[in-house]
Amino acid sequence: MSIFDAIANYYDDSVLDGRFNHNDAVKRLAPFIKNYPAFIADLASGTGGMADAVHRKWPSAKVVCEEPSIAMIKLLREKFPDFSIRNKTLQETQITSQDLVTIAFNSINYIEPDILSLVFKRISSGMNNGGVLYFDAITKESALSLLDGKPFLEKISKRGNLTVCSRLTPEVLFHRFSLDNKVLEDHSQYLVSKQEYLKLLSVAKFEVLHVQTLLGTLRTEFICRSADKYVNKT
Repeated sequence: MSIFDAIANYYDDSVLDGRFNHNDAVKRLAPFIKNYPAFIADLASGTGGMADAVHRKWPSAKVVCEEPSIAMIKLLREKFPDFSIRNKTLQETQITSQDLVTIAFNSINYIEPDILSLVFKRISSGMNNGGVLYFDAITKESALSLLDGKPFLEKISKRGNLTVCSRLTPEVLFHRFSLDNKVLEDHSQYLVSKQEYLKLLSVAKFEVLHVQTLLGTLRTEFICRSADKYVNKT
């Protein structure tokens, strides 16, 4: 069982609470949406915070959620019976003809750097020309700023019955999750630089519209537009 299966029922209170505001993210995103999005996909949906926020902003849009955790898929189907919900990782995404795609709460950092380009290309191929991609990521720059010359930093966080032991380096944010003092799972979030994100997005045919590091966090937001993939350049 993955950690996200184990904590799905209290994820919003134990992990998410106070750490990411989906409605505020949509407020920052909305000015870059020039046409009402008819089709929206929220990838790595978790318990549906971002999917709910975009649906509240654009209520007549058709919403697709993709999420790898079985337990969170169950919650999504209970909470949002009108959404199309699929059990997919970011690497497996099967979106098509989307006007807006969101990947919130630094979920992109779970993708290994050597396959990040393929993931962006797969997302791009599932978007309409002019569609907008939103994601936030922990970058190397943010990590280096916090480390301030130290090789690593360690932190223990208590979130209800959940204990998270974290270790930050310039390359990786490592987490060890324990529930009721029993170790459940280790996993890593991989850090790349802003410049590398910009390069990968360009290769995947995205035009970057906005980049902003959020005050008081390690996260940087990227808002991009899917470029015309069918232009004949001859």
